[in-house]
Amino acid sequence: MRPSLNQHIGLKMRKLRFEKGWTQIQAARMLNISRSAYSRMERGETATWTTLTKSVKAVYAISLEELVSGYNENNT
Repeated sequence: MRPSLNQHIGLKMRKLRFEKGWTQIQAARMLNISRSAYSRMERGETATWTTLTKSVKAVYAISLEELVSGYNENNT
């Protein structure tokens, strides 16, 4: 089964966080959310990233296009 958009974004955020050497706590603080909320975002359990788009883009220095790249709703 193909991952949902939330899962795709979560995996990408996790990869970026690892590349920067941050813990979930550090990333959560930069986004002004709890560690548990951040963890749920990384697992794709919530769409919280949609309300934090500007912050996510700024924290990870990534465009929205880069964040969603690789996800194609038409693939099955």
